[in-house]
Amino acid sequence: MLQQVTEDVAPSRWAAAAVAGPVRPAATVSIEPLDGGRRSRVTFTLDFTARGPADLLVPLIRRMSARVAPRSYARLKALLEGAG
Repeated sequence: MLQQVTEDVAPSRWAAAAVAGPVRPAATVSIEPLDGGRRSRVTFTLDFTARGPADLLVPLIRRMSARVAPRSYARLKALLEGAG
């Protein structure tokens, strides 16, 4: 998938969006330091747009992503906490 970085505020925020294809995801990641930098809050946003008939699939794709995302975030959290 061809993506374009739409925002880059290192090291606290970045965003990217697909620029080709019938269904185009757009994601943002924000990192907020907590407790003087000992912890962080990571916030992900993900949404989808579509072109043409694929527009009918967007509600289904959003529901599928909402089901899968918590497991993915939990794996990322475990990896990050294990690295410290």
